[in-house]
Amino acid sequence: MSDSYLLSKERCPACAELGNDTTADNLAVYSDGHTWCFACGYSRIGNIVRSFIARNTTTIPIKHNVFLPSDSDTDYPRRSISWMAQYELDKNDMMKHHILWSESKQRLIFPIFSEDKLLAYWGRYFGEGLEPKWKGLGAMREIFHFIGSTSYKKVVLCEDIVSAIKLSRFCTALPLFGTHIGVDRWKRLRSILPKESQVILWLDPDMYSHSTKQAYLGQQYGIKTDIILSKKDPKEHRLIEIEDYLGKI
Repeated sequence: MSDSYLLSKERCPACAELGNDTTADNLAVYSDGHTWCFACGYSRIGNIVRSFIARNTTTIPIKHNVFLPSDSDTDYPRRSISWMAQYELDKNDMMKHHILWSESKQRLIFPIFSEDKLLAYWGRYFGEGLEPKWKGLGAMREIFHFIGSTSYKKVVLCEDIVSAIKLSRFCTALPLFGTHIGVDRWKRLRSILPKESQVILWLDPDMYSHSTKQAYLGQQYGIKTDIILSKKDPKEHRLIEIEDYLGKI
């Protein structure tokens, strides 16, 4: 939600209460004033994030007690960095979006938070076991996790969070964590988006019929909707191709 960058690392007050973080480096302090503890999930929001939340408080439910794996940190293994690199995303992108690595879970962790609460996280598995490739914790379909521009001129609905991060270079992106939108989501989008917003559905290539039905449903609630049909999902396109697609619609 901003272009903030890491300034320093300090001792986390929540960890300190438990006698932990004796090396005083769990709490990351960012340039916009917000902080984030990579061990326990403690955070303090900055001015930019606070402004965003103030405009969207009715869209972000805070119901669930979700905790990050205790060993979550930014010591990314090479294979996870290489995996992100195939989508033209690098370590700076991972840090900017607070992406973490859990060695015990063998997952790249994508946290979603509001104010001082961790709402949910989505994890991509890199181990050799029979674990599902993607697994989330929290009410993923209830959370509106907008990424990118806060102008909401173009809002692209996509299936996964990596696609959303990539799309956020050019617009506002909202990962669905699946393909279903439904009446409730359209109603909420209508209530929080400016009237002039253009909502674009960019789902996987085999979802065109579903996208058409969902776009029509959005129109019934007075939302200007469009569809991008391509041969790949957004994250598999090069950035220059994404910019071209969005420029034509």
